[in-house]
Amino acid sequence: MSHVLGRLGRKPWTHRLEAHLFRPRILLAVAAPSVRRFLAGVLVDDGSEVIQIASGDALYDQLDPAAGRLEPALVIADVRLRGLSGLEILCAIRSWGWTVPVILMTHNRDEEMSRLVRLAGRAYLFGAPLDIDDLRTAVVHCLARR
Repeated sequence: MSHVLGRLGRKPWTHRLEAHLFRPRILLAVAAPSVRRFLAGVLVDDGSEVIQIASGDALYDQLDPAAGRLEPALVIADVRLRGLSGLEILCAIRSWGWTVPVILMTHNRDEEMSRLVRLAGRAYLFGAPLDIDDLRTAVVHCLARR
């Protein structure tokens, strides 16, 4: 196929096909369903494959290398989730030796929370109110490092 495209030139739809084939897989764990759907829509519109998750336990199940799970391109999670917290998920990811970027979101972004995130492992930390443009910039930065 590549030799045909090389002779005929690139078809106008191939960039969409390539974007579909190489979309980064993002795990999105947000407690509030409306916020989760909104963020998923933004990330899908930006070209990512998004798996929406409602709890920390379900996020752990999606990540668990013992179950043969592969490292996603990015994890975005609330600090406060049902079951395991976002911080506990971050600790688990780093204990597996994974370098997957993690973005954590919290309502209380204070010095103590920042310290806990630094201790748990490298991650972005966003407080409320969430600036969607800042989040998009962080996502692009995280995915560019992969």
